[in-house]
Amino acid sequence: MSEEPKVHNVHESSENHHTPITQSTQKLSATASTERDIKRYKKFMIIGIIVSIVLLIIAAAFGSYWLVYRTSKEYTVKTFLKETLPFPVAYVNSDAVSLNEFESQIQSAEYYFDKQEELGTSEQVQKPVMSELRTQILNDLIDRTLLEHVAAERAISISNNDIDDYFEKEIVPQATGGKEEITSTLKEMYNWTIDDFKQQVVYEVVLRKKVGESIAEDKTIDEQKKKEAEMLREEILAATDKQFSDFAKEQSDDTVSGADGGMLGYFGKGEMVPEFEEAVFALNVGDVSAPVKTQFGYHLIKVTNKDEAAEKVEARHILLAFPTVDELIADAEQAAKIRTYMPIYAD
Repeated sequence: MSEEPKVHNVHESSENHHTPITQSTQKLSATASTERDIKRYKKFMIIGIIVSIVLLIIAAAFGSYWLVYRTSKEYTVKTFLKETLPFPVAYVNSDAVSLNEFESQIQSAEYYFDKQEELGTSEQVQKPVMSELRTQILNDLIDRTLLEHVAAERAISISNNDIDDYFEKEIVPQATGGKEEITSTLKEMYNWTIDDFKQQVVYEVVLRKKVGESIAEDKTIDEQKKKEAEMLREEILAATDKQFSDFAKEQSDDTVSGADGGMLGYFGKGEMVPEFEEAVFALNVGDVSAPVKTQFGYHLIKVTNKDEAAEKVEARHILLAFPTVDELIADAEQAAKIRTYMPIYAD
């Protein structure tokens, strides 16, 4: 008999063909799942590390803040932190006032007052209470920062050459012993070098000088003050019931002479600034000058008497002053956001 053809079991065949594929798929699925778990684990590890670092930074920052600002005792690590990190004692807007510089100035001031006591002159130069001294030094540093803001608004800057030039021309000639005398005096009285003196004192003097010069050259301020002076002169000339001295008492920015009706007394040539002198000696007795500009502002001048033989005149004046550097600093302070961070001290 012929062999009957074999009939394949479709179900069996299907199983035989799909089993390897299913196994491979399961393996791939397991592998993918493992990779996802590894990636997730790595992600959590990275997040954990970042969080740990942030917490450590926060803890270190808080610890440093507490150590520097909230403890009065001195520790080696505290001194190290203050000398190496830029801790502020104040912020003027976004500009920091350095705690390190603040404490350096306190040390210089203490050194100076201790020296006065050593020299036996402490009765003439009394050491203030330390809390008051710190407050004064902090206010001075804030004012210096405000001065720098005023200068920046007027596009004023100074270089080391400006500071050196002022020191050589204005400071050195005042010392009979020259730089050697200055060096020894600074060391003895403040424990400063000449470079310390330049940065602590001369820098601000030069910056103030430049800001003051810029005020006198400011066209807007100049025109405003000149117009005020012209209008006041017209009022004075038209007045029938008020004297020049009355106007001086009411409106002069020279409060010293203004209290006495603007009286300057007798003076000769070379005693007043050149612009003022030229104008006053050209006036007749009883005349009221047109506005005269000097570095201080605009003046109205009235000659009340002349001594021809002595080449002297007696005069009154009214000053409509330009804004001072201190007034600009005060205005800047009103507009500024100032935050202070005074540390706790043992005394």
